[in-house]
Amino acid sequence: MRRWAGGWAAVAAIIGPFVIAQVWGPDIWSGIAPGWPGGGYGFAVSAGVLLPWGAAAVILPLARITWGEPRRHWLVQVALALPGAAVSLPVLVVIAGAWRPKPRKRGLDCHDVGAPCWVHEQYPYVWAAGLGATLVGAALLVPLLVVRANRRKDRTQSPT
Repeated sequence: MRRWAGGWAAVAAIIGPFVIAQVWGPDIWSGIAPGWPGGGYGFAVSAGVLLPWGAAAVILPLARITWGEPRRHWLVQVALALPGAAVSLPVLVVIAGAWRPKPRKRGLDCHDVGAPCWVHEQYPYVWAAGLGATLVGAALLVPLLVVRANRRKDRTQSPT
């Protein structure tokens, strides 16, 4: 069972926001989004920009783990990834709250205030705003990651 702990954690990280969005999604989209600067579109843009940054804040510390080192070292790296997870989880809940099911899988509650179908009726292009913001956020992040990688490479190479 311990051997599969990482896999179970990954499954929980993927499915968890969708389960949480079923409970809090309607409240988020009907309560917070309309009052956000830019309304629902501004809310989607904010979530879209934060998504790649939060993902990078989780992935970068975890990528530095070398399992052959003492346990203390990789526990520190996992602890460094927790703030990124704290940013990413609410962003994923916002995105999952607007995820509209296929027409044949929609229940009667899909059109309730704040539910995914309601979100897409109020903000028909919310998907485009979120996707565009995610691409812009990633485009702003990539040059910083390249600079960081080059600095690490320069530090690890020994001068000859």
